[in-house]
Amino acid sequence: MELIYDAQEDYTKSLKLRKKMLKLVIEINDSIEIARSYHNLGVSYSQNEMLDSALFCYNKSLEIRQLLGDEYGVAKSIINIATAYFSLEKPQYEQAIKLLLEAEETFQKINNKPWVVHTQSLLANA
Repeated sequence: MELIYDAQEDYTKSLKLRKKMLKLVIEINDSIEIARSYHNLGVSYSQNEMLDSALFCYNKSLEIRQLLGDEYGVAKSIINIATAYFSLEKPQYEQAIKLLLEAEETFQKINNKPWVVHTQSLLANA
């Protein structure tokens, strides 16, 4: 449902639903879904221009994905953190580029070519 709200650019409703989803997956203690929910909640915060909250969620997702050994998820979280760094009131370009290079390396390591290309595109536009 939150994807429908995203498509309609109703990011406030999407944010509310994603908060509820996070509470539910925490209750059932599903680490994979908790990481995914933090990631998605971070997206909603970014869409609502609440970058500090977005970064908190992206970092929570990153921590969990690192504990799970989810290299793909780790790299995706890193990309979102980097993107948020670019969008800050005082952008942190050097840190963002460093993170994008780290994500690109991970995607190359796991042979995920579409995400390698996506990451390279982000670097080219940095």
